Amino acid sequence: MPMSPRNQYTITSDSPFLQANNQVFVFTTQLANEAADSVLKNEHPNIIEFHKSLPSTAQYLSVSLNSKKY
Repeated sequence: MPMSPRNQYTITSDSPFLQANNQVFVFTTQLANEAADSVLKNEHPNIIEFHKSLPSTAQYLSVSLNSKKY
């Protein structure tokens, strides 16, 4: 049986997928698809970097990411 993306990774305390603070950002389907296409084309290393590169979404991410307390 092929593995689904859900069970391909083991989450440990040092995992990059484990976050102390979670935030949810909601984008339109079109913008989400553009971000995914950009990552698949290696134009951006990840979806967050794509959104940080757009003036319309960067302001929300920079405020949110800079206000996190570690």
